[in-house]
Amino acid sequence: MHSYDDLFLFIDIVHHGGFTQASRKLGLSQSQLSRRLQKLEQSLGNNLFRRLANRVELTEFGKEIFQRFSQQKWQLDTDIEQHINKNAATNNDLNIILPAVFGYHIISPYLPAFLKQHPDLKLHIKYTHGSASLYETGADYMITSRMPEQQTLIVKKLCACSCGFYCSNKYVSLHGLPLHPSDLEYGTHLVASYDSANVTNNQELIFTHKVSAESLMVANKTRLLINDDLQAEKMLDSHQLIVGCYNFCLAKREDVIRLFADYDLFDITFYKVTPPNKNDIKVALFHQFIETCLQQAQLI
Repeated sequence: MHSYDDLFLFIDIVHHGGFTQASRKLGLSQSQLSRRLQKLEQSLGNNLFRRLANRVELTEFGKEIFQRFSQQKWQLDTDIEQHINKNAATNNDLNIILPAVFGYHIISPYLPAFLKQHPDLKLHIKYTHGSASLYETGADYMITSRMPEQQTLIVKKLCACSCGFYCSNKYVSLHGLPLHPSDLEYGTHLVASYDSANVTNNQELIFTHKVSAESLMVANKTRLLINDDLQAEKMLDSHQLIVGCYNFCLAKREDVIRLFADYDLFDITFYKVTPPNKNDIKVALFHQFIETCLQQAQLI
């Protein structure tokens, strides 16, 4: 007879991204995980992982088992959690994860009106500055700029947000106006930009001319890399540096200048992520609200 505990443990190992991460999250040693996984493989008569020199990867059989049973585990976990917390939460609670700067500029201005329109809803919103796991947090709806690794999640592209460099009007009078992207290479301007896992090459900045479509590669002399554009906005007000950030952060401010307007920098894509068992009216209502916010921001 197969051990469902070991089967669900296998699913947890995959969800957490490997033995090391699973060991930390589950409080089990890697040797314990390995022994129980080997026992499961013997029971199933096939290998779930292919063990390589420096890593392990799922076999085709492992992928099939994961895809087939992870949704059932998720549903079971959700049902148990709802049963345990049935006196602590109403059926109208909605757990949401939002990127902090995205929520601040695109969503938060319209949240009060949304709640007034739907007085029975209760929102629990967690704002993040990096990656978050829908599986670990138990959220019903997440917006993220990082494609999740879990294969069972429902992922849909929301929008692509462009980025640019900005300085204040006062900065120009104090330090001069850089006219070309290559001006950033000389180290005469202090620059802060976003430290993003979505940008594969942090050593160079690639600008694309809007008319000719020619690419311009500039050495990235940024001395301050941050993971929160809200901090960049505050630093901009010091009039001592140039900041790189999402265009939606500063596009409406009249006291700042967008530099190199003839060029496009990179875009960052945002995704809507929901668990496979969350198709109720609350999620649909909130997603409709999100789409309205994106339309207001002219992102879709």
